[in-house]
Amino acid sequence: MKIAGIHRVTASVALASVMLGMTLPPALTQSVAQAAAPSSDNDAEASSASWTARVSGTLGRGLVVRQGPGQTFRSVGSFAEGARVEVIDGPTADSTGHDWYQIRNDRTGVTGWSAGDFLVEIDADETEQAAPVASNGRTMTVKTTGYYYGPGARTRMGTPVHWGEVAVDPSVIPLGSRIKIDGFDTIFTAEDTGGGVRGAWIDIFFPSYAEAIQWGVQYRTVTILN
Repeated sequence: MKIAGIHRVTASVALASVMLGMTLPPALTQSVAQAAAPSSDNDAEASSASWTARVSGTLGRGLVVRQGPGQTFRSVGSFAEGARVEVIDGPTADSTGHDWYQIRNDRTGVTGWSAGDFLVEIDADETEQAAPVASNGRTMTVKTTGYYYGPGARTRMGTPVHWGEVAVDPSVIPLGSRIKIDGFDTIFTAEDTGGGVRGAWIDIFFPSYAEAIQWGVQYRTVTILN
């Protein structure tokens, strides 16, 4: 065990000996050399070693990752519940004392910071868990966003874009599904897909760009009717 105070005393003895022209005993010379030697990089390497984790505990809402370690940093993307990620840095405590980790997913190319509460360490060989597939009558919580395309645009199913249609991840909500979104009287239909729409996420078509932007990102309870 290295004690800072002993290092300071040993260093002081060495300095005094040099000034007085004295020769230090071999044992003390070795102690001085050890005290002056730079610290090993082993600890730093160990703390920076990456590990594999799975997103868990988001209640199906997905994990928002940020530009830095804390809620005050802007969002740079999200991962679905069960997603497999690599932890490449951290922990770094935010202003409230919560630990944050820098994570990345090579499949999506997203890298950002996440609260450690939603990361569960797993074996590096464990595969990514599939998002839950919605069944008829099932209620689930999803992330909702808004999008807009001008006249003439068509959905993945070939229909003209229109109010009442939404984009989904077909592996979670099959195309053609009728969906009740909490807060709307409209019954929506899953007719479109999107490159960034993955997992428990619904992208709602709005009749104007302003309405789509105003909607922002909201988490809503939805029911798959058929």
